[in-house]
Amino acid sequence: MPGQGNLFDKAGIPKERYRSWTAKELVDRAGRLPREFPPGARYGYSNTNYIVLGMLIERVTGRPYATEIRERILRPLGMGHTRVPGASPEVPGPHAHAYVPVTKGGRVVPVDVTRFNPTMAGAAGEIISTTEDLNRFYRALFQGRLLPSALLKDMKDPGMTKKAYGLGLEMAPLPCGTALGRGMAGVLRVTSRWRSARLTGRGRWLCRSLHTHGIPRRRP
Repeated sequence: MPGQGNLFDKAGIPKERYRSWTAKELVDRAGRLPREFPPGARYGYSNTNYIVLGMLIERVTGRPYATEIRERILRPLGMGHTRVPGASPEVPGPHAHAYVPVTKGGRVVPVDVTRFNPTMAGAAGEIISTTEDLNRFYRALFQGRLLPSALLKDMKDPGMTKKAYGLGLEMAPLPCGTALGRGMAGVLRVTSRWRSARLTGRGRWLCRSLHTHGIPRRRP
């Protein structure tokens, strides 16, 4: 389905920053947009697909998807610094801020867009976490503690995406192996610099490889 890009202005700032959205409202909004290509013709990432998955979880379990996330993943793995915020725009504790460059009076100035109502992302990206908790999650995922092996294999299968994206996991080829996770576009940009620097100094320290269980390991 089409994505949710029409929720933002040209600069990338949410048009209705503090409005609460339901999953149905977001899906209906996307459904009114023209299709980018026929179903099954090619691959295209869309937040709407994850929002639909959240709705499916609620239909199957009879409980909000946020409750299922907490009961099936966060609590069993001890991810105490991760939460599904609902409609709260607040980010607890020390945190990085997000900025969008906006031209005002002929000058480009950064606009802080950290605070917004996360229901506009819903099941596609409203979760707030820490790097420690994310590492805990990926260890459990790649060690097979969250999914049966067949489903984990499907997550790593890039299908028609030219080895770039499986079912929820992105792939990034690194000089020392393949990285799996989300947001790999940034990794690919950094990797090109590593290659040009022949992995010396800081690049060598940053390089990671995945052993058979998929756990990150520092290269010497």
